Parts: sequence; structure tokens; C-alpha cells
Amino acid sequence: MDGELGVNARESSDRITLVTSRLRDPRPDFVDLRSLEKGCLRSAKWKEKPGAVLFQPVKISSRFYTLLHTLLRPFLSGIRRNDVVVSIGLPYRHYFFGKTFPYFTFGSKIRVLWTWDAWEPKLKRIAALGREAKIDILLVSSLQSSEILRSMLRGVCDVHWVPEGVDVSEYRAKPWNERKIDVLSFGRSLRQYKEAIRGASAKGLNCVLDQRFATKDEFISALADAKISVCFPKAVTDPEIAGNTSTVTLRYLQSMAAKCLIVGETPAEAEQMFGYDPVVAIDWEDPVGQLLDITAHPERFASLIERNFAAVTSLHDVSNFAARIDQHIHLKLQGSRV
Repeated sequence: MDGELGVNARESSDRITLVTSRLRDPRPDFVDLRSLEKGCLRSAKWKEKPGAVLFQPVKISSRFYTLLHTLLRPFLSGIRRNDVVVSIGLPYRHYFFGKTFPYFTFGSKIRVLWTWDAWEPKLKRIAALGREAKIDILLVSSLQSSEILRSMLRGVCDVHWVPEGVDVSEYRAKPWNERKIDVLSFGRSLRQYKEAIRGASAKGLNCVLDQRFATKDEFISALADAKISVCFPKAVTDPEIAGNTSTVTLRYLQSMAAKCLIVGETPAEAEQMFGYDPVVAIDWEDPVGQLLDITAHPERFASLIERNFAAVTSLHDVSNFAARIDQHIHLKLQGSRV
């Protein structure tokens, strides 16, 4: 499959323009977005067009460009550009039109949006954005969300599942016996599990929980130094935001790239992404004992760690991500010529 994707990427890459973000925001989501955009440009050799500069405060600048888009669309949409324009990022109306101005205002052959924030409670708004922006191909990181959106947008645009990708080359992996952090939990966490392993430190485990990092380099260093990475789907940690959407988020891929053992809960689509279960399920009867057993007998989990690293490298690196987008574009172009 990846060989075919690579061929399609070479066939269609010269006609694809990626509109890149010019929001200088240090929050992890936006740092990861810029990394993903750079990886796509490097892998697929798409042309780059920097979007509008979202000056501070962003709430004002994004609305300013959205207003310009609305006012100018009747005139600029008639200017036909024989290209495919792609945006990668969050599916929020003002952010999208602000980030992409003026490239999604002009007329284009195909308009493509990929987003990772397609949670169940937000799907109606995402569908509305797809209609307003005249998106031709909507790509989302969640399998469940893609199925629902496909039904909502039937006859409006094509909807496909494209899982998240990670630039594996950014991550480092120390040998297990050189890692100083036994258990790392970063970003959102599950309160019940944090309470359940509260006594782990007293048993000699170095647990770094609810960690936030000032820079991407600090985060990468911590992952390289961690033996176990705790990962739960957002549907478990933040059901009021995610609803029932259980998806493989970037934290799983990052943990695999750094050769951490993932302990937590398996997202619903993981088996379809990898062909096996990449997560060690929590032993809720004795969660601290489980962590002690893992750190005392790492040899039992070495094959899973290596299998996860091989899978993320061969299937879900940023090059695979860009190739999947290329394939959907290529198929759409083929269909338009029939």
C-alpha cells in the first residue's frame, strides 16, 4: 500500500499547495502543527504558501481575516486557480479562514482540509465549516468521526479517515537501563489512575505525573528518559469534550517513536491502524504492582516496544501521513477527469 501511495504522491505533488500556519503560538498543539507542515513539505514536495499572519490578539486578527474572506469571496472566487489547496489544522471557523486567507477565498480545483480535533460534540460545526469553505475533501484523524461526517456531508464533499502522523526523526530513545523516569504522564490525565498509583513513589518508582513542558525539546528529552508512558483516549479523560470519540491521538505515536512502553487504554481504532493492540492494559486490581513488575522485568515487554517503534516508523511517520493525503487528492483528480 505504501508503495502505491508513494507513486501517487509523486504524480500529484507538483499541483498541491499547502497553506502553512503563521500563528506564532508556543502551545504544544501549534508547535506540533508546524512540525507536521514542515514534514509534509519535506516528504511530499508540495508547494508552500504561507497563510495570513495572525497577529495578537488572535481572536481579533482571525476575525479580521474571516471578515475579509466573507467580503471578498464573491469577487475572488471567480479568479480560477488551477491547483489543489490544502490546510492542515484545527477546524474552527475563524481560525481556519484566518490561517488560510486568501488561498481558500480564490477559486481552486480542489480544496482539502485535514483536522485532528474532530470530537463528537463538534461535528455539526465541522460540517458547517466544510459547507461554508466549499471543501472538496475533508480528512479527519478519527475513524468514528469520519464515518459520521461522511453521512452528514453526503453530496457535499468527500470525507476520509487519515490518522495522525509523527515525525519519528524528531524523537530519541535511550536504552531502558539509562532511563531515569519510570512513569511519565503528560498533558491530560485520568484522575482515577493518578489516585490509584499515588503510592508508587513510596515503592521506589520515579513518577512524573501531569507534566507540562515549556519547550518541545524538554518534552522530547523527557520522553527519551521515560520507561512507561501513560496514555488514555480523550473520550476517557475528557468525555465532555470528546463525547464517544475514541481515537489514537499524537501522544500514542510520540510515545512509540521514543520507544516508551505505553500503559493505559487502547483507542477504538488502534487495531485498524496497527493490526494489533499496542497498549498494555491497566491492571486496576493492582496498578502499582503492575508498574513495579514492568520495571523489574522489562525483557517481557521489549518485543512490544520494538514492534510499536517499527509500526509507527513504517506506517504513521509524517511521510505516510502526507502520502495518504496525496492519494485521496490523486483519486479525486482522476474522478474529475472521467
